Amino acid sequence: MTEVLSNDENSSSDTTAAVRGVVNKIGGSLTLRVAYVAGLALAMLVPVLFLTVTVSERGGRYQQVLYDIASSWGHEQMIQGPVIEVPYTRIHRYQETITMANGQDREIEKSKTLNLSLYILPTTLALDINLDTESRHRGIYHSLVYRADVLMDAQFSALKTEDLPPEIETIHWDRATVAFGLSDSRAVEEVKSVLWNNKPNRLKPGHTVDPLNSGFHLRLTDFDPFREHSLKLDVSVRGSGSLMFTPFGEMTEVSLTSSWPHPSFIGRVLPVTREITESGFSASYAIPHLARTYPQVWSSDMQQVNLTELTAGVRIFEPVSLYVKIQRSVKYAVLFIGLTFLLMLVFEQAVATRMHAVQYILVGCALALFYLVLLSLSEHIAFILAYLLSAIAIVLIISVYVGVVLRSKWRGFQMLSMMSLLYGVLYSLLQLEDYALLLGTSLLFAVLVSLMLVTKNLAKRTISESAQVSDVSAT
Repeated sequence: MTEVLSNDENSSSDTTAAVRGVVNKIGGSLTLRVAYVAGLALAMLVPVLFLTVTVSERGGRYQQVLYDIASSWGHEQMIQGPVIEVPYTRIHRYQETITMANGQDREIEKSKTLNLSLYILPTTLALDINLDTESRHRGIYHSLVYRADVLMDAQFSALKTEDLPPEIETIHWDRATVAFGLSDSRAVEEVKSVLWNNKPNRLKPGHTVDPLNSGFHLRLTDFDPFREHSLKLDVSVRGSGSLMFTPFGEMTEVSLTSSWPHPSFIGRVLPVTREITESGFSASYAIPHLARTYPQVWSSDMQQVNLTELTAGVRIFEPVSLYVKIQRSVKYAVLFIGLTFLLMLVFEQAVATRMHAVQYILVGCALALFYLVLLSLSEHIAFILAYLLSAIAIVLIISVYVGVVLRSKWRGFQMLSMMSLLYGVLYSLLQLEDYALLLGTSLLFAVLVSLMLVTKNLAKRTISESAQVSDVSAT
């Protein structure tokens, strides 16, 4: 029995000695040490992945809140119109072959009445649109919405006989209507005035013009197609996201103004002139009818038209939203962890002190925790303040911890300086829209040059340490 126990103890001692040998080998070989630290850095991708999922979930909840607010306030709006619609009837005559009782075929003439519509677009159309933005809150989230004051001035020229479709049986001029399209007609806030030939008129909900969005119309009981007409509309609508319009005039002129300083002009036509300042923006459009494919006058049986083929407008653009900023910052987490671990490894070589794997992991967890702290704080306070508090907390914790572990205040101060610089550059990257890639590339280049300078004598130091180890072994 004693011999068996002795053999077990010897085996255990051999295993322990082997493990210590491997550990000492890793600690003594710089190449193995670098690979070891790189493996720890890759292991920190796991908490980074969980952070990415968390940010995505919060961003998804934010998008749902935006949709809910838009459903109550008003969705993206597209203004269409005005379009005069005149119903008419046409007799459609055609031949039909029937089989008689005696088995012979006979052609007979039949006819049916078609109920059709004539559509007339304005000769000139002027839109004066002012967007007043405001923020709506639900819980900890907010949504940017707008109220648009729209002044519409349209002129219709006298209709020519050749503009009328052929084979008209009866045209009902007394049932003519003017139709307007609006993407979300629930968001009409106020109709201030409607003037047809400078006489007040009333809008009614809905219309029968199929190519238009849902909207409203007004009846024209005294419509004379062979003289000129004018229409003026002053209406206020609510919306969110974007405001679009369609150029229905032979010449369409649009003036857009707003106090929002971050517009994004969208659509197939850009403004002729625009001015963007910190106090808002203004833009003007001049769009001829030659830019589109549909005519000024057409009938429903002659052709199908797409009235949304040519649109223009503006998106009320938030430069970089909160969750986009945090999502972008998480993408740099691997770089931050790798650079911090590499810096700690360089400090190890300088002070001849080895940090334990647990200490590396704790530093990596602190780096990952920064993004969670930033996310939780920025949902309640301004992003710049949340970023400042998060960065100060994490930088101080890591710098003090590294300084204590390495027993070097100077190395702790160096870590403080380096991490402060990194987080400062990261904040600049998050704020920039057009130069983020340039600044990020410059950061990587500067880090690479710095590491080259720091590690230029690493080979000599490694050879010296190996020689010392050899001398000790020989003794």
